[in-house]
Amino acid sequence: TLWAFTFAALALIGIPPASGFVSKWYLAMGALDSGMAVYSWLTPVVLLISALLTAGYLLPVTVRGFFPGKDAVLPPKNDEGGWGMVAPIWILAALTLLLGCLKGAICVLIARPLIADLGYGFPVSILAPGAAGDWMLGVICLAAVWGHIFSPYLNFHGGKGIAVGLGVILAWYWPIGLSLLGMFIVAVAITKFVSVGSLAAAIGLPIAVCAVFPYSSLGLKFCMALIGITVVWAHRANIKKLMTGKESKLSFTKRVTEPDDK
Repeated sequence: TLWAFTFAALALIGIPPASGFVSKWYLAMGALDSGMAVYSWLTPVVLLISALLTAGYLLPVTVRGFFPGKDAVLPPKNDEGGWGMVAPIWILAALTLLLGCLKGAICVLIARPLIADLGYGFPVSILAPGAAGDWMLGVICLAAVWGHIFSPYLNFHGGKGIAVGLGVILAWYWPIGLSLLGMFIVAVAITKFVSVGSLAAAIGLPIAVCAVFPYSSLGLKFCMALIGITVVWAHRANIKKLMTGKESKLSFTKRVTEPDDK
């Protein structure tokens, strides 16, 4: 388990040749090559800060795990569950996240050519940020998130919009989507609250759009702001629990025996 944690930590930090390094490298190079005044330097700085924060949080765990010291009090050894028990849980969690992201991404990927080519006879670039029709794709992104949160099939009480929102933003402009995902991971790693990571990503969405695409239309910015506000609103119960200290922390080992609202 400790070796698996170590490899995952190095990938999250962005140590080469892990996948985290490759993604951060392309994001940084793309930002530097963009020539945008803010985006060209802000993204590499954010990537560096996120890597340092992640290293500061995860590496001490690895060091203490491999080198506990003479005075360390070791817990009694417990046998971990076999792969037959662990694998189905991880597969189900991964599929749930993947399907949630795909649901949002498919909406954007299908709507982009339909609106541009079939609806108006224009090239797809008409929907790019800063172009005349960028607000139309913003409306599609907003509709996908609202359709998930206010699902008519669930009496208008759906999910909280995190997975579908990630898929929407990744399909709309993947660098911002990956940046928000990184923000989510760092926030959860520091606080151990999944809701804090979700709120950080939701608040960061309109800020990132305005910073990366300051020349985009007011309609697009308004739609992205509404997505962030709606996701924050969907987490109102979590916010209340955070303020009262009743929110459950993310744990892979601790068994929850009491409900959060007890």
